[in-house]
Amino acid sequence: MQDLNPIPFPVVVANCVAWVGYSIVNKDPYVFMANDPGLLLGLFYTLSAYGYADAKVRSRAIYYAASVN
Repeated sequence: MQDLNPIPFPVVVANCVAWVGYSIVNKDPYVFMANDPGLLLGLFYTLSAYGYADAKVRSRAIYYAASVN
């Protein structure tokens, strides 16, 4: 996992959250159905990458997550 950059995975989650929110606001089931699996897979990828990452990458990921909030 030393060569894997885990930062893109949360970006996938954020993108799908935005599209799912858009589909809920506009009541568009097609956009929702297209992005719901992406959201679930993005969460899976993010948690998997975090679990396999070394301590340095984990602390950097926590720092990025805390700075976004």
